[in-house]
Amino acid sequence: MSYPRSIVLIDDDDLTNHIHHSVISKLSSGLIIRVFEDARDALRYLQGLADAEEEFPDWIFLDINMPNMNGWEFLTEYQELPDSSNRLYMLTSSIDDYDKSKARSFSCVDGFISKPLKIDTLEGLVGEESYWT
Repeated sequence: MSYPRSIVLIDDDDLTNHIHHSVISKLSSGLIIRVFEDARDALRYLQGLADAEEEFPDWIFLDINMPNMNGWEFLTEYQELPDSSNRLYMLTSSIDDYDKSKARSFSCVDGFISKPLKIDTLEGLVGEESYWT
């Protein structure tokens, strides 16, 4: 697996997004990072890519607890999009085993990562098909 070319980060917390954007930027040069504070906006963006038959981001990081549309609601609609080659990871502060189990129930989820995101975790994702912490 090669390094991703584009990443979507979905989290409603501005400070968390700033920190994670900074960490993700260290992964490789030329990486495109799109940040969404609202899961509905992210879903619309991805639906637009699917409708235009454009390439999906290589990786998506999704928070669970967000207003308007939480991570579970996002996943329910996301899994209806045409199949894509991206990898989707739950990136959360949740330590609840129920959340991890629920994430595993979605075939489109490739991992469950505890915040904060670290560069060594990102580098570990490059060679792994899934990542469950």
